[in-house]
Amino acid sequence: MSNKFGEVDFSVPPSERHGLTSKPEIADNMKVRLPEFPHLLSEAIEELHLVTRRFFTETTNQAAGIVGNHAFNDLDSFIDCLLSGDGRAAARASRSLFEHLVNYCEVMSSTNAAERYLKHAAVTADLLGNLTHGLRHLKGTQHKQERTRLNKLKRDALPRLKNSLSLFGARFRRDWSSRNLHDRAMAHGYSSYYDTYRLLSQVTHGSCGGVLGSHAAIAGKPVHRTGFSLELAVLSYLEGFTFFREFAKEVNARQSIDTTRLAAWIDALLAYWPRYRQALMEIDTLI
Repeated sequence: MSNKFGEVDFSVPPSERHGLTSKPEIADNMKVRLPEFPHLLSEAIEELHLVTRRFFTETTNQAAGIVGNHAFNDLDSFIDCLLSGDGRAAARASRSLFEHLVNYCEVMSSTNAAERYLKHAAVTADLLGNLTHGLRHLKGTQHKQERTRLNKLKRDALPRLKNSLSLFGARFRRDWSSRNLHDRAMAHGYSSYYDTYRLLSQVTHGSCGGVLGSHAAIAGKPVHRTGFSLELAVLSYLEGFTFFREFAKEVNARQSIDTTRLAAWIDALLAYWPRYRQALMEIDTLI
């Protein structure tokens, strides 16, 4: 069998051949360079668990409860991404944390916005009911059961969807809110973060600039990386924790749920960012 990779010696481990190329190698290297980081995170997470319990126990605004569900879960995913250096996933989670911050303020400020937010679940149910392309992969009883489930989902959603569209118009299918994210952010005092949100969104949208950390021009030729973007992890760390800190402060102000200690731990994590940045920049040179 011919070796289509030419002169590459596959008996040499990737870490010796091209630097750190595997995800476990990058994660292990981070542990060595950032020994305090897991402990710092665990202290913040312990306080987060206390706030989370109070939030879901005491929140009476159902829309705010759903937004909080998104925020707490995305923070959990965000932390996992930072621990492994998965910058692209961290950018997506960080971006979402900004949306949750703004949406929380919106549904807590307006009963109409809260109603619209909850009623948009009918749009989701309708979309799920239309996901029939998986049926061709199922046979027999499984096919019948899944088809019945999807039909019921769509049928049950239809009256709620029609009611929502009659109340809010056809545009409601595309977005639950009556105003765009930029306007909502401006209304609640967070417009200064919007350009950062747009930057992080380039990863999700597949924009040309979204390949930060995984593409470069060297000697006039394009060089593409696959795997984790440590550069995006560094950027996302700072922004994601900043967005969630503001979310925690809003919860404190709007619901009288004490998030002071949680915000302080997030501030400690933000203060740690230069160490995280330096470590990942050093690791990046080894890849």
